[in-house]
Amino acid sequence: VKFTYDLYLVTNGKHGKKINNVWNGMVGEVVYKKAVMAVGSLTINEERSEVIDFSVPFVETGISVMVSRSNGTVSPSAFLE
Repeated sequence: VKFTYDLYLVTNGKHGKKINNVWNGMVGEVVYKKAVMAVGSLTINEERSEVIDFSVPFVETGISVMVSRSNGTVSPSAFLE
């Protein structure tokens, strides 16, 4: 298979978020066909999955969020406290 490619950084440096119904970042580049594909450490979420297809994750970064241990239930926003 022979093909050529161009690598570039997204001008706003963002991964991709919908603001005022317009996608920015890497997601926007793919949605608006400025790029055929994008490679990065994007979080797969429902909103993004509605407009782009993701590959199966193939690299484990090892990054995690840690909170102090509690005897009760830890809230989903505990890392913000």
